[in-house]
Amino acid sequence: MSREQGADINIAEAERLKAEGNDLYSRGQYDAAKQKFTEAIEKRPDNAILYANRAAVYLAKYEYLDATWDCRKAVKLDPTYARAWGRLAATCHSLQAWPECIDAWEKGLECLSKLDTLTPVQETMKKSFEAGLKKSKAERCKVETSGFALSEDAVKSGRLPWDVAKAKYEQTIAESPPESKPSCIYLIHYAREVFEYISNAVLADKRVFGMRLADFEEKIQKQSTLENGFCRGWAASGGPATIKKEAPERLEAEGWGAVRPALAVTIRIWIFTAWLRSQFAGHFDFAHEMLMNALDVLEWGRNQWPDVSKDDRGTIFEKNFIRGVKLMLLEAMHESIFRNGPTKFTFEELIKYAEAIVDDADSDPYLPNMFFGHRLAYWMYPKGIALSILGWAYLMEATHSSPEGAQRTSTLRKASQYYLLAAKNFPEDEEYHVRFLVKALECLCATGTIPLRQTLPLCDAIRKAFNQAIEIWGAMPVGERMKRDCNQVKTFEDEHRKLISEGRCTLDSASGRLPAVRE
Repeated sequence: MSREQGADINIAEAERLKAEGNDLYSRGQYDAAKQKFTEAIEKRPDNAILYANRAAVYLAKYEYLDATWDCRKAVKLDPTYARAWGRLAATCHSLQAWPECIDAWEKGLECLSKLDTLTPVQETMKKSFEAGLKKSKAERCKVETSGFALSEDAVKSGRLPWDVAKAKYEQTIAESPPESKPSCIYLIHYAREVFEYISNAVLADKRVFGMRLADFEEKIQKQSTLENGFCRGWAASGGPATIKKEAPERLEAEGWGAVRPALAVTIRIWIFTAWLRSQFAGHFDFAHEMLMNALDVLEWGRNQWPDVSKDDRGTIFEKNFIRGVKLMLLEAMHESIFRNGPTKFTFEELIKYAEAIVDDADSDPYLPNMFFGHRLAYWMYPKGIALSILGWAYLMEATHSSPEGAQRTSTLRKASQYYLLAAKNFPEDEEYHVRFLVKALECLCATGTIPLRQTLPLCDAIRKAFNQAIEIWGAMPVGERMKRDCNQVKTFEDEHRKLISEGRCTLDSASGRLPAVRE
């Protein structure tokens, strides 16, 4: 048989398998359809339609990671394939990967615009793409701020986390020492107590911050200008180079009584401005610049005055305070990559920075008699959040791996391990604890290889933690997300325990997938 004849046979066989796959897909037999498309791809690995069709199966099965990979392959093989661009946009929308999502909608519309005439099907496709693009842009705008609105009834309900923490704080202390039964109540109480130092409050727990005045930003700007002027700070008159030159000169001439408040007000204004603009305006590049300036001065100050007491040089030069600033910088990098892709920062930089925070927390022992809320704020929570970002980074790496490859499974397992380690750094009544346990479960299930004896105990841990966390966080918007996620976990657990009881699977059977792996 000649090479040409062999190629013709493969083409014919691939077309036959594709037709069978399409028929199975139309009848809702997704697993069988996926198998047919996979076999067809083996015959014709250069055919974009086959990848796009298999992506449609993955979409129907809520397996967005796999769908994304197939769609990317399809548009790489045929950049003019409008339908593949549309499916890529749909998968990215489900993963909330807004930059790639919007780009895919636009590329799909561009493909259609180059056609002389559109068929009725293509006209419908165009309208669908336009609607998808509009919706994606609107959704992206919704997440440009991490803030959320609370109704007046919610504020007055007495059920917000800080209200619950205040009501239960004394009772919790009386019942047992914090170390014996850790609770996020200590952190919330601590963060609200230090709210008079706003920069401390957002470093301790950004969730305690709320703007009840419409002109808050204008007023805080005036207050910052007033305090900076009163303390003769450098917040509006220079960067690190200016401070490094003028601070030692002022110290020699006027002493710590003049320099300490000037340095403190400068650093705190930089920190709070960076946080405010990143959280409420999405200005992550600006936040990165301000926080890098702050860290430059803080690290310089520790080296410049290594033997000066905290009372003289100020608390801003303590390692735990610097770690809080580093965490804020890490979160700004994470948000930037999440919303805009790795344009300003790379995944490698994100991972390296997160690992450094984990190492820093581990190498900096806290005092035994330290207030537990302070310990949570500057040791356990920074380490936990950094570990969760490592989990997210490896989850994103898995989204760009071949769905059939061993590397993808290995990366998902690594992501799951980081999420589990992250969860362990938070009290069980903390919503972060619940969230990261769910993420760990999602990653494990996405591998398609982890046995139920590993995933079902995790479901049990999630339910128990949810019952504690919902009491504190239920009145916040995050409470609805917790309920949704835990209902999803409960459905997964109930279905598999039923299958076990019916003898249709065992604890050694591979876990089924959750409906989605979300970013």
